[in-house]
Amino acid sequence: MAATSDGGHGVAELNGGQIIARQLKAAGIDTAFGVVAGPMIEVMAAMEREGITVVNCRHEVSAGFAASAWGWARGKPGVLVVGSG
Repeated sequence: MAATSDGGHGVAELNGGQIIARQLKAAGIDTAFGVVAGPMIEVMAAMEREGITVVNCRHEVSAGFAASAWGWARGKPGVLVVGSG
């Protein structure tokens, strides 16, 4: 499902990745960790377009530890983006 960026008047449609990225940016998130693959490619590409630094890790577990440590050290939420399965 796509949402419109003008409050529903049909000017520009946003996909799910763009909506997630914009909400993270609005929440003050500047860095996200994950494995850039599969369905998360669109989400992570949208995050980069919004100015969020995407740290690509080799494994989901290491990405989770990195996000947790980053959040703890900075005093705000650490963001982990991974696909299902």
